[in-house]
Amino acid sequence: MRPHLLSLGAAMVILSGCASAPGKESTPQNPASAATPIMAPSRSTRATVDMLEQRHRERAQAYQAERNWADALVQWELLMLLRPDAAEYRDAAAATRTRIHSATGGLLRSAEFSRKQGNLEQATQLYLRVLNLDRSDATAAQALREMDIERTQRTYFNRTPRAYNQEKNSF
Repeated sequence: MRPHLLSLGAAMVILSGCASAPGKESTPQNPASAATPIMAPSRSTRATVDMLEQRHRERAQAYQAERNWADALVQWELLMLLRPDAAEYRDAAAATRTRIHSATGGLLRSAEFSRKQGNLEQATQLYLRVLNLDRSDATAAQALREMDIERTQRTYFNRTPRAYNQEKNSF
């Protein structure tokens, strides 16, 4: 998760470098020139953004090759931030979301079946796999919380009571 934060931070730093306060020479004298951009991005800034875009595209493709859909989706979404007009990135993100949705559906059904059969270990593993694919899946997260509560209650109610002190008739 940390590489994602570093990538996002780097993108924000690069994009913030594109903006600057207007100088005296950029103040328009007539209203017609007010619609023109104040500053065009420099070649070095454009090259840096292109390099960053290439790096995220390669990561997204590598994650897809590994079938790591959650991380691939993060990379496609970062690319959509860098180039909102690129249909290629929107399409790739949509296809990745579809893969995530289809994969999590089957895992959720299997996890529910395992849970109903009483196989909580297998159900836990399946719910964790769902969360690995879709970190925001509320169904899997809620099921894991409920199973944890059930385990805690079973442990509490099935524990051996403290020894009863016969001499003082107290615990």
